Amino acid sequence: MRSLTTHVGMMFSRSILVAMVLAATSTVFAQSVAPWRFGAMAGASLNVSGVGYAAWGPNGGTNPGRNAGQFTTDVGIDGTAVMPYVAFLAEYTSASWWGLHARLAYDDRSLSAVDDLSYSVGGRYLRDVFDLSARYLTLDPRLRIAPAAHSPLAFTFGLGASIGLQQEVTYTADGASEGTTFSIPEARPLALSMNLGLTYDIPITSDRASMRYTLMPFVDAAWMMSQRGPDPGASSASNNALQSLSARIGIAVTRGKVEESLTPDLDEDDFFIRVTPPDYGEGTQVVSAEHMPLIPSVFLAPTDKRFPPRYRKRKLPSLDSAASYYDVISVAAGLLNAHSSLTLTLVGSDPVDGDGLGLARQVRDAILDLAFVDTARIVLRGQREPSVVTGNSTLVGPEHDAAVQENRRVDIICSDPSKWPMVVNVIKRDALIESNMVVRIYTKSALQPWFVNITAEDLPNGRTFGPFDGKQAVIPASLIPKGPSRTINVGVTAQGVGGSNHYDYRTVTLPSDPPTNVGSERHILLMAYGEADPVTRWRTYIEDTLSERLRDGCKIIVHGHTDDIGVAEVNRKISHQYAERVAALIQNAIIDEGVDNVDVVSVGHGEDPSDAPLRHDSPEGRQYNRCVIIDIVYP
Repeated sequence: MRSLTTHVGMMFSRSILVAMVLAATSTVFAQSVAPWRFGAMAGASLNVSGVGYAAWGPNGGTNPGRNAGQFTTDVGIDGTAVMPYVAFLAEYTSASWWGLHARLAYDDRSLSAVDDLSYSVGGRYLRDVFDLSARYLTLDPRLRIAPAAHSPLAFTFGLGASIGLQQEVTYTADGASEGTTFSIPEARPLALSMNLGLTYDIPITSDRASMRYTLMPFVDAAWMMSQRGPDPGASSASNNALQSLSARIGIAVTRGKVEESLTPDLDEDDFFIRVTPPDYGEGTQVVSAEHMPLIPSVFLAPTDKRFPPRYRKRKLPSLDSAASYYDVISVAAGLLNAHSSLTLTLVGSDPVDGDGLGLARQVRDAILDLAFVDTARIVLRGQREPSVVTGNSTLVGPEHDAAVQENRRVDIICSDPSKWPMVVNVIKRDALIESNMVVRIYTKSALQPWFVNITAEDLPNGRTFGPFDGKQAVIPASLIPKGPSRTINVGVTAQGVGGSNHYDYRTVTLPSDPPTNVGSERHILLMAYGEADPVTRWRTYIEDTLSERLRDGCKIIVHGHTDDIGVAEVNRKISHQYAERVAALIQNAIIDEGVDNVDVVSVGHGEDPSDAPLRHDSPEGRQYNRCVIIDIVYP
């Protein structure tokens, strides 16, 4: 017995040493952590037991011919066995270094103990065998300690309580052909244990998924004390105590939902990043159904001597198929032909010559070239300024001219607005947005615009992206510099609003998968110039239409854009704010729909021409560029 206690002490000391070494040498990386995780564990236990000295006979007495009792020699380890171990697991992980870890386990402490050093007859020791069936239901709460916040490695320790389910022994005396089974004498219905272990998290789902599945290899040492007899600390502990030590190894599978609300739990000085590499290899293409509201306006420049030919199309498009923004005349004509009760009001605005009515007549004549209807179904009105004016009196030079181009237009108003179509373009294109890298910052500090620098082998200077607002950035895979090894270093430099400087970096490997085709949808939400709250106008569309398009495991990229009128920095911040608000509405829709494993990323591009959906050199292009685009990428 005293020898077993020595083994227990050595085993626990070695486990602590292993934990310290792993904590010092493991790669600690920042990742979103599910605050609550639940799962199942399975493994094997090597049971080592100290059985005790006396009263091991049937009915609590000594065995015949063993008047001094069993295990009378101080051997320490009296028996061993390998048994299965299964448990249900619940774990809470804070955004800091601590957490809680609890198991409800079926703990099989069965083993075979051999007494072959207590009695000798004729110079030969008798060999008595005790096959113990000791099975318990164990509640095992522990404190979870990580070497750093969000480390995959964790050290667990605590005290457990075990209820005996089966406590029997089969005694086979030396030379006997069969044994006798009886209850373990003085078996305790409740036993206490001291538990210590190590776990390591291995994610098995995408880092973008909100519902995370994790493989968790584990090793344990568990000392169950006083399965029978007095407590080990008592003066007579060596008389008839039973205790066992289990060394376990196994693996758990856990499931938990990542909540971004973990961020407010960070310490004041925390600053770290998480980098999610692109999902797809280079050359991947996306087949996208692009849902786009058609702006019911025709723009007529002061320099146009005749009606712009870009609007004149002799073929009527199908109203449920694709139509570009130049198809507005043919769409209007198609509506009049399809709905006999429908009327159109054409409102011409001309801030240059004041001839809004004349502009409206030009558009009416173009529509009547395609619609063979009574002219009374088209009502004309003229005004100097449109109801929604682009720009203001502070604009000068090219920006003033661009605003005038947009304000000199004819707006088409349907008597039934629901008939004006949301057109759908189904196109195949390079997956520039869908295959992207996401960089997220985790900090409580308010940040000024920040930058991402990416370097690679043979490209030490790399490339810098930004500035970015908020705490996440989306970088298309096609723009990422790559070395031969496809391993890159991603560094973030940021400055707090109060002047504090922050830096963190991660090393990631880009995918080398062959090109593939990806299915997606794109929904374009237009934002009018100067509109006080354009996002709220799209709430119903997001809740009723877009929410029905969500699927388990999809990825959603929300990116805001603006025109090039105004200050670039202001435009970038506006686009970021709009994208964040739309992303929040989508998050609510995800909860309402009960969709799992959906990751939502938002970013504002402002007027950046490299990211703009269209060119800024036409009034149509600028109007369509004032938008928030929602890309839904299906798994």
